[in-house]
Amino acid sequence: MHDFGVDKDLCVRCKECVRVCAWAAIEIGGEGIPIHSPSRESLCIACQQCLAVCPTGALFICGVDPKGCVKSSQMPDISAVEALVRLRRSARFFKKEPVKRELLDRLIAIAANAPTGTNSRMLRYTIVEGGALERFREAVYGRIEELEGKGLIPEKLWYLKLMAKAWRQGRDVIFRDAPHLLLVSSGREATTPFEDGIISLATFDLVAQSAGVGTLWLGFAAFIMELAPDLGQALGIGAEREICYAMLAGVPDVTFRRGVKRDTIEIERAVFGP
Repeated sequence: MHDFGVDKDLCVRCKECVRVCAWAAIEIGGEGIPIHSPSRESLCIACQQCLAVCPTGALFICGVDPKGCVKSSQMPDISAVEALVRLRRSARFFKKEPVKRELLDRLIAIAANAPTGTNSRMLRYTIVEGGALERFREAVYGRIEELEGKGLIPEKLWYLKLMAKAWRQGRDVIFRDAPHLLLVSSGREATTPFEDGIISLATFDLVAQSAGVGTLWLGFAAFIMELAPDLGQALGIGAEREICYAMLAGVPDVTFRRGVKRDTIEIERAVFGP
């Protein structure tokens, strides 16, 4: 079902793959070699934990060759990850040049490895760019004005009215003249559709920064499409999908020279029971 197999010559019969399988979809077969359980194979969620834990790279699944996988020795240390998090900044100024398609696709492919509820993996990235983004931008601002005229802008989104006025004055305060808009949507039958999208975009955000790509979380676009769902449908995002959130991406036209320190956060260690 998931192209599960084991190289008998490399397998050391450690049974680690059996131990880590969350759904007990692996059992020991002849000669002590792991196999997909005939009675539980259908429970496999293709998480690839078995492939990741194999000490000799003997196991393959889902067509993935362990030889081509990232090695645990490549894990960055905490200082490197801390630097990435502290240096991550929101970009509100973008150059006109687009991000190369190969790089953008690679960043999304990396973000696809982020966890999803029950490993449902029902996310889709819709990339709006070029002429499509220009037309969508105009449609969004026009829809804000239309909704305002009908008195349908909720009080909590009052600032959308000012944004539409700024657009008519030559300032794009929603899309920031970014070359790419990313919309992440999920199948509504997913266990945690909204959360999956946020986790994926947060992963994309960090990876993009490491590649010199600027990003900006764009709640404004998500809010507008809640008010006008036909805008999402015009982009091919049907009613069967839930738009999780939006993000701008592009080559940043601003240089941040150091990270920040915003370490203050409430921490409470709970006491449960007597």
